[in-house]
Amino acid sequence: MKLFPLIAAAVNAQNINLPDLSNFDLSAFGLAPDAFNVQPAAAAGPADGERYFFTAATTTTVTTTTVTVPPVIAGTSCFKCDQMTYATCGSLGTYQMCPSGDFDCCFVEVRETKTELKQLCTGCKDKTACEDNKAENFQGVNSSTHQCRPDYRQQRVGQRGPQTSVCRQCFMTCDPAVDANKCFGSVALDNTVGGEFKLGFSTNQANYPWKGHFKGTDTQALGIPTLGSLDATTDAVVITAIEGKASLLNVYFDNDADGKDHITVGDSVRSSATEMTFWSVQGASMAWWMSDLKTIQMALNNHVANVPIAASDFA
Repeated sequence: MKLFPLIAAAVNAQNINLPDLSNFDLSAFGLAPDAFNVQPAAAAGPADGERYFFTAATTTTVTTTTVTVPPVIAGTSCFKCDQMTYATCGSLGTYQMCPSGDFDCCFVEVRETKTELKQLCTGCKDKTACEDNKAENFQGVNSSTHQCRPDYRQQRVGQRGPQTSVCRQCFMTCDPAVDANKCFGSVALDNTVGGEFKLGFSTNQANYPWKGHFKGTDTQALGIPTLGSLDATTDAVVITAIEGKASLLNVYFDNDADGKDHITVGDSVRSSATEMTFWSVQGASMAWWMSDLKTIQMALNNHVANVPIAASDFA
């Protein structure tokens, strides 16, 4: 009979004072003398790992992803000019620190009429705004109605031929205090032009698609640095291609006698001061005006030193 031990346990649990029944003779009931001395069983405690709420041991697997970030070209400046000739652009232009949000983008806008340069503008521009302007170059399927008509046949033939062609592009910012050779025209802070090259459109126009439609004269020009300096030893193959005028028609060397001739002796070291290449903002193809110059510049700037630069690296 287990009734009394259960009652005793329940009473003890509630701390109720009852008379001491331990001396009663319970043998008549088949109980031992100490039947009322039964202590309640201790409640089972929580396991060690469950002693605190929400503290059960867990195993967390952390996956680490390594992201390779390409080096950033130093500089938040653009060379700013709004002139009618390359010469006045180089001599009267100034550098401007681009405002927050424009740190990685310079713009260029070129206006031509009947193959002649009428206005050259460059400076800082918000990246989105620059790309929006660039997208206006070739609106519509009829090339004769495009704002940008870089093929000189388009500027001399047809009803809209005489109308002004307006072309826009975007390129990297720079730091003229660190390396002005990576800025527009390689113009130094004191307006010394370091990257002037001769555009041989008249002399060499047989190599260009428009051929005899260019009516101007060869001229000294400033251009956008590709950020790819070509050494005569390391990069001999691509230099030969540029000099041959069969490809890379819009890539020029820093040579005021003929921008298509590389004149630096190779020493297996690329120098931005003497071996920088440039894109001309005149005579370029439609594909060039549509290309992502900033991506190309970044790749050329970070090109492995001992690996030859190829023609495809400029596209």
